[in-house]
Amino acid sequence: MAKGNEKQPNAGRQPPKVIRVMQDFALSGLAASLSHIPHHPLYTLKSHMMFYGKGFSMKQFLVISLESRGTFLMRGVMVRSIGIAPEKSFKIMGLQGGTHLANYLFPQCSKGFEWAFAGSVAGAATTIIGCPSERSMVLAHIEGKTFWEVVRTKGVRVLYNGAMATLYRDITFNSCLFTGRGYIMKLYKNKYGEEPSSFKKVWIGLPASVFAGVVACPFDVVKTRIQGTEKLGMLVTLISG
Repeated sequence: MAKGNEKQPNAGRQPPKVIRVMQDFALSGLAASLSHIPHHPLYTLKSHMMFYGKGFSMKQFLVISLESRGTFLMRGVMVRSIGIAPEKSFKIMGLQGGTHLANYLFPQCSKGFEWAFAGSVAGAATTIIGCPSERSMVLAHIEGKTFWEVVRTKGVRVLYNGAMATLYRDITFNSCLFTGRGYIMKLYKNKYGEEPSSFKKVWIGLPASVFAGVVACPFDVVKTRIQGTEKLGMLVTLISG
């Protein structure tokens, strides 16, 4: 056999599945962490608008932001950018696992049910992993407390305050998101007969994200008001305001 035709021992060899899963887990987490940092100021704005409700003042918010030279807008960014990495990785794994589980438990289910079920599983996985860093982030936004201050004075358990509201929000958001995205993807394939490019997938996911955000917003408001204060006596006033 000619030398040029000899098969290379490693040619075309794929890494073991467990390695590929670990790679996907790490890369999706890294992408989530890096992408969170630039738009963290929007999370700060959202926390203040949801927490203070009618008492929120955009003028005062902008004045404080300018006087702090941006540090006010970036409160809690370190903990959240670290915590969001495993959260988003588990979200993808939950989506994949939820898809397999839906097909196993309900083999005759429709695609819509499969997408909603898988999205719900992804949302639950997101809450379990992401609640502590989100709670810490909201406390940093509202009360200016660091993660270590909260843990040192109140213990680890308080990081799961608002977990049920977070769970409702995440299940609602992700089930709506992936169901809407699935239907739009299906319409695209039926019309053009091909998979959309990565760039087009971003735009396809946009209307589904907006719809999911609107539907899940009430749960997000309740979650933020619970997580933004350690003074339990204020909750009735905050939730009704």
